[in-house]
Amino acid sequence: MFNRGTGLFFSRCALAKNDERVTNGFVERNHAKVRIALGDAVLAANGQYHHFFRERNRRIVAGLAKTPPHWKKLVEWHTQGTAFKLSPRHTATDVEMLKATQVELAEVWLSTFLWLESKHLGRSFETASAYATTGERLFPETPRIRNVLLRIRDRRSRGGALPGWPDYPRAALLRVLVRLVDPSVEPDTAMASKGLGAHLANNATWVELESVYARWWAYYN
Repeated sequence: MFNRGTGLFFSRCALAKNDERVTNGFVERNHAKVRIALGDAVLAANGQYHHFFRERNRRIVAGLAKTPPHWKKLVEWHTQGTAFKLSPRHTATDVEMLKATQVELAEVWLSTFLWLESKHLGRSFETASAYATTGERLFPETPRIRNVLLRIRDRRSRGGALPGWPDYPRAALLRVLVRLVDPSVEPDTAMASKGLGAHLANNATWVELESVYARWWAYYN
């Protein structure tokens, strides 16, 4: 879910810039991966994940005990994504259609992610903001001392460190990601920049955070 949400953020940047990724299939491929990942994540939460993706689709279609909002849509999307994986193809989809798909997928990714994290952390998260600002650690299972040592290593060898030292570094990325993916609001550049421990120019826009986010994601995905 982390990587697929990241793909949605990169796709949002591509659509905002209207760069070559819109026409070369990058956005479509990421959208197809999200369709599969949403169902796979719920399957795993039910303890029914399987190595073969067609078997995963069969189990999803058959029904699961614990399901998130939009489950009927997730079943449909998983079947579509499975078909795409069996026969990848790029279609000449115009940018407005891709933007509409991006919004729909981002909305469902966010609600499914928050549902999964609510189960993981034992508390409810109704919005991206509630998740991003929770005072609890997002990875309570990781030793605090190890997380601090990772930050020290990052400062020494990578020229900086993500905020939230007692928590695993990926937590900082997740807190920012849910806000960058949330299609209901325009990303807050200053807030996201702070969440990544970055220092951008005052006139910077949120799409300029893509390279900053991508750098840390490459270390902690």
